[in-house]
Amino acid sequence: MYQHISGDLKTGLISKENRKSLGQETISSVSLDTLGFHLALILTIGGGSYLLNQFIANHLVSGIPDFTIAFIVALVFFMLMKNTPLYNYIDKDINIRISGTATDYLVFFGIASVRLDVVMSYAGPIVLSMLLGWILVVAVVYPLGKAYSKDSWFERSIFVYGYSTGVFAIGFVLFRIVDPENISGTIEDTAMTPITNIAEIAIWSAFPALLYSGQWIIAAGIGLAILLGSAIATKATRTWLLGVPDIERNVLANKRNN
Repeated sequence: MYQHISGDLKTGLISKENRKSLGQETISSVSLDTLGFHLALILTIGGGSYLLNQFIANHLVSGIPDFTIAFIVALVFFMLMKNTPLYNYIDKDINIRISGTATDYLVFFGIASVRLDVVMSYAGPIVLSMLLGWILVVAVVYPLGKAYSKDSWFERSIFVYGYSTGVFAIGFVLFRIVDPENISGTIEDTAMTPITNIAEIAIWSAFPALLYSGQWIIAAGIGLAILLGSAIATKATRTWLLGVPDIERNVLANKRNN
């Protein structure tokens, strides 16, 4: 399979004949650089979302990811700006490149923050947890990825695999490899889950406390109940697609795209 991969994918360097424009210049450089304009929009939404989440944490509920609040704010901004003249000067391709650059820095600082002395001190348990976790993630993500997605199941599943075996940044990196243009819409679908994010934070907080106190049976019971509840809800809403032939999947995908 490796011999069928193009040279651009092997080296990470795009040959001259395959290069394309990063985006369109929508603002005259006499008044403001186009890249600066788009960066200012993203930083305004991101910074405003961070301040809003701080307010929510101090007065309402804490633990909501900044990413979720930022997406909701960006969605409101999109709905308000879509029917205004300003929207015609926002280029999607430039925004994608800026977000890709931010993801690269996110991964870099995430790796740089790892403390090697802590990793070496707990190398045995970490390796064992990684092996067991990898087996469980593969056993769950691969079949359920096809069961829950009519199309683009691999792109969505590789994102889940990434953050299930690491952090969200790893999920973004793997996703960008298989779907750099976000054709599948995975990023938007991921952000549109504020309730799920809150539930995940509650689970991540409660389960370690239960395991640390020796109440692993309760933790396992809660996990099993969540799994069964999700399966029942999936069956009830008829979104379970396991066993659907690939031909029918392609038909569903074509209908969606058209």
